[in-house]
Amino acid sequence: MKPKVFTLEKAKAALPLVSRIVGDVKHTWAEILTKKEEFTKRTQVDPSLSEDVLKFKEEIQDLADRMNEYDQELSQLGIELKDPATGLIDFYCRHEDRLVYLCWRYGEDEIKFWHELDAGFAGRQPLNCLHETE
Repeated sequence: MKPKVFTLEKAKAALPLVSRIVGDVKHTWAEILTKKEEFTKRTQVDPSLSEDVLKFKEEIQDLADRMNEYDQELSQLGIELKDPATGLIDFYCRHEDRLVYLCWRYGEDEIKFWHELDAGFAGRQPLNCLHETE
């Protein structure tokens, strides 16, 4: 499937909606981690599959299903979720006739960075180095 390619302006315009979704992602991810930790503690105390433990499994599955829905929502917008814990996402963009990512993390006030597709977060560069092409 051909990726949706954003201009910087289109990515910025999508950011309010994306920010809300990514906020939900971060919150749900934190809930999953908390539930898993509670589950681990509970099973260490009582390894039998009691009704309580089954309830934990169902709650974790419900949260995982919700995470999948958020991921699908972002995918339908053409955005890749890279890290649910930090709320890191990437938008495809063109730079000098090749695909790159515009990179944004939850809590940042705007999109300020881009990176090569294989560079990851550590390879982020300031937008002033980006030369968009159609």
